[in-house]
Amino acid sequence: MKPARLIIDRIWNNTNWTLNVQNQNLMTNTLIPALAKLLPGGGSAYLNEGNFQEANWQQVFYGVNYKTLLHTKARYDPNHLFWGTTAVGSECWAETDDKRLCRAS
Repeated sequence: MKPARLIIDRIWNNTNWTLNVQNQNLMTNTLIPALAKLLPGGGSAYLNEGNFQEANWQQVFYGVNYKTLLHTKARYDPNHLFWGTTAVGSECWAETDDKRLCRAS
C-alpha cells in the first residue's frame, strides 16, 4: 500500500502582499495544525514544498534522520557556513529583526 499524500497551498498574488502574508499565516497557524491533529506523528515535506515558518521543521522535513544529518553537516561544515531557514543546523544561527544572522545562544 502506498502512503497517502496531500498537498495544500494558497495562490500567490503578485499585486497583494497583504493577502500573501494572510495566506502564509492561515497555512502556518490554522491549516497545518489542523492536519497535524488528524495525523499525529505524521507529516514530512520536501524543503521546496515546505512552510518556512514550520515550528517543528526538523521532524517534519527530516524525521528520524535529523541527528545523523546534523552530525554529517558538522563534519563537512563545522563553522556552519552554509545556512538556510530550515536547513540542517540552521538552529545554530538566529535572525535579527533586520535579517542579519548571529550565533544562537
